[in-house]
Amino acid sequence: MRLRPVLLVFSFLSLVYTMPGQRLHLPSLIREELVNFFSENLSVPESSITLEYRHIQELTLPDDDFEISVEVQRPPVRPGYQTVWISVSQNELLISKVPLVLDVTIRIPVVQSRVRIRRGELIREDELILSEVSLHDQFDRIFRSPDLVIGKVARQMIPKGKILAGSMLKDPADADKGDKVNISLVTGSLTITTPGVLRHEAAVGDEIEVTCLKTGKKLAGILITPDNVIVKMR
Repeated sequence: MRLRPVLLVFSFLSLVYTMPGQRLHLPSLIREELVNFFSENLSVPESSITLEYRHIQELTLPDDDFEISVEVQRPPVRPGYQTVWISVSQNELLISKVPLVLDVTIRIPVVQSRVRIRRGELIREDELILSEVSLHDQFDRIFRSPDLVIGKVARQMIPKGKILAGSMLKDPADADKGDKVNISLVTGSLTITTPGVLRHEAAVGDEIEVTCLKTGKKLAGILITPDNVIVKMR
């Protein structure tokens, strides 16, 4: 089937703007390509995507076989208010490439707090709920699966109903501030072990400060197990 030529011509420096509350209507082929583009790049169903067009420059679609492609102005691809570029090619030749300003909203399940979660609390499954919400931003910061949240620790107090984001949580520490440890003082082939106390929480492999209980001195070392720290002496 041959497509008849479609010419979208707008005045005022070849740019059309919508007034608040108005919508700009584009050919269905372009809309389908835009929806497919955001669906693939955001890994969400096409049905979850809502597009609101703002303005576009003059665009011509030929009457024969042609291809439409979409690219973002500044990767990575995200929801929200942005500019994308629409390219029209025919027989592998670029016919037209114009910017389109649009607003992208997605509706997807996200992890929310079922109850108020205290700072420092280990996140449990019964404290979470999966809810469907419309997102305009922070898409790459929020959690979409409870499995990614359970067992983490709250960095801050999290109110009931809050959408959980990466900045709110951390992995649990292997050792806490004030825990008693064995400090291995290593000098060449000589190793001396003495008791100490951790000055802050840490995971195995982290650099950490300890206080030597015999001397009261602060030392810097590596937490090799939850109750052992190696300090290399110079």
